[in-house]
Amino acid sequence: MFKRKLSLVPMVTLLSFLFAVGFPAQGQGYDQLVYLKQLSLESLLDVEVSSVSKKNEKIMESAAAVYIITAEDIRRSGYRTIPELLRVVPGMNIANVDSHTPAISCRGFKGLFSNKLLVLVDGRSVYTPLFSGVYWDVQDTLLEDVDRIEVIRGPGSSIWGANAVNGVINIITKSSQETQGGYVVGNVGTHVRHELAGRYGGRLTPELTYRLYAKERDFKSYEDYEGFKATDDGQFDRGGFRMDYASDSDEVTLQGDIYKGEAGRMLNYRAVGFGYISEDVNTQGGNLLTRWKKNYASDSSLTFQSYYDYSERKDIYIDEERKTWDIDLTHQFPLFESHALTWGGGYRYTSDDTSQGLTTSLDPAERSDELYNLFIQDQWALLDDTLTITMGVKYEHNDYTGSEWQPTLRGVWQVSSRHSLWAAVSRAVRTPSRAEADIVGTIGAINMTVPSSVIGLPGLPDELPAQVTVSLFGNSDYTSEDLWAYELGYKGRISDDLYVDLTAFYNDYNNLISLDPMATVITYQDGVILGEQSYLMNNSMTGEGYGAEFWLRYDVADWWQVTAGCSWLKLVLHTSVGEEDPMGASAEDDDPEHQVSVHSAMELSEKITFDTYLYYVDNIEKRDISEYWRLDVRLAYKITPSLEWSVAATNLLDGSHPEIDTSYGTQSAETPRTVYTQLSWWF
Repeated sequence: MFKRKLSLVPMVTLLSFLFAVGFPAQGQGYDQLVYLKQLSLESLLDVEVSSVSKKNEKIMESAAAVYIITAEDIRRSGYRTIPELLRVVPGMNIANVDSHTPAISCRGFKGLFSNKLLVLVDGRSVYTPLFSGVYWDVQDTLLEDVDRIEVIRGPGSSIWGANAVNGVINIITKSSQETQGGYVVGNVGTHVRHELAGRYGGRLTPELTYRLYAKERDFKSYEDYEGFKATDDGQFDRGGFRMDYASDSDEVTLQGDIYKGEAGRMLNYRAVGFGYISEDVNTQGGNLLTRWKKNYASDSSLTFQSYYDYSERKDIYIDEERKTWDIDLTHQFPLFESHALTWGGGYRYTSDDTSQGLTTSLDPAERSDELYNLFIQDQWALLDDTLTITMGVKYEHNDYTGSEWQPTLRGVWQVSSRHSLWAAVSRAVRTPSRAEADIVGTIGAINMTVPSSVIGLPGLPDELPAQVTVSLFGNSDYTSEDLWAYELGYKGRISDDLYVDLTAFYNDYNNLISLDPMATVITYQDGVILGEQSYLMNNSMTGEGYGAEFWLRYDVADWWQVTAGCSWLKLVLHTSVGEEDPMGASAEDDDPEHQVSVHSAMELSEKITFDTYLYYVDNIEKRDISEYWRLDVRLAYKITPSLEWSVAATNLLDGSHPEIDTSYGTQSAETPRTVYTQLSWWF
């Protein structure tokens, strides 16, 4: 199983530390902790989001269900991974498959690869075209460098393109100007052997700044439902840099990351005769992104962005090496007195090289694909700027389904400075993945006894043993999944201390993925009936998803803020292949119907903060997942203005619990109770 190896990250961190000591940034530690004070309610509502329309706008002015995880939220939580941070977002479901693999969904369709949720890091898509979804185990950075995480619940395809069907997560990091000086953090605990990270930021000229970071995370195994080690321990190392140039009219960014990791996993292949298999998943890769923004005026700009991404992943399913190059152009400018126009386009080229796994392969083994896109959006201000109508459409051309059109119509009415109503109608598509078009694999084997009459040979016993192999084939004629989404929301500042946000939605899905049965092949050999049941990737399912999401922020006192959220979700799927399609329609049973989260943030004194997180997740009866309550706490003490010590614990109400059933062969582990301590130093 996984064996720890010598890492260069602690050495890189130490070098960064020595460099920082040699060239200190005076007073940086004190300024940093002052900046990280909890945002007041008024300041939070003034935070601008850009993920809704690629245009900065305040939360109250956006015609979408928006939730922002701020830099202070990240620090106060004590969580050390992005998926854990997302638990507090209403409507998001986070379920640990094992110690390093979460299944994340928004408004339904949870799975090992949740294929209807687009994830971006500084505008760079990390959605893999191999299986559709996100490899969350490699989506990491130094969390203290994250400025905010913008979560849009609902379609974002008219701006971001295909696969932004049920939501968009945009992780936005701070500029290097905001991270001057040094920072070192380390923690140990019952699950984490150790985590060590360091960052240093400096200034080369008055306009040009930079930062370097390195991080190592070494974690232990969870246990499975029988109390055995899940052999899912591992280690991930990463590092990177960012440079920013800023003048009166130009903003230029150059940034990049490299990573390497190895983690264990237990696979359940009893169905295909291999039993339980332990394997190590090896990953490595890197990316380089550049962005130039030309500001012509406060409401007029031109932005050019380009990135290159390389990834390599070796596991028992399929080994893959992928290269992606992407360019994007966005232009914003006012039109007449009441219109704000945003338009742009882009091109993406991606290629892969795969090799056969234990039970699956891709045919052909190598493939290259291209994607072209154009979009235009008009924001029209009416009724003395109290009513804003947004009309937009994105055109994309891909190598699987050809042309795709994704329009949206949104409106927000500022009833007053404290209350707004919004509504939206949008179309979004999820284009086929490489696997859905080209996979060839075995997904199961069944031993049974059947009547001998099925083969029609004389002189045989009435019943014979049978072995049936279940195979899966991709479909080059597979079309895009289609969604029409209808949303209605209210945002209101009820008082100086209370803000509420309510969203209702109805999603109409067509051409959903299904596994349609093909002809069964039956042969007879040595007294055993051999059968092969094949399934074809297809689009024979439709469905409806509907629900509501609610959250509030209440400032109980200057030193105490409470955020609470809840959601209700119902998903109903239909198939046109027979009366029942358990291999496809079962997706409606993957997500809990009810979820609740409560976060209490207390400033007990100038030096002590105390945070508690309470979660409730409804049971999933057909998946045999029981409901559970989860309580997480964190206590932090500022030893000096630039040195902070904290202790945190998760899942205090339960020793361990499962959050998802076995997903496509991966033996799921139970999420345990954990305790860890951390030391953070700004200098």
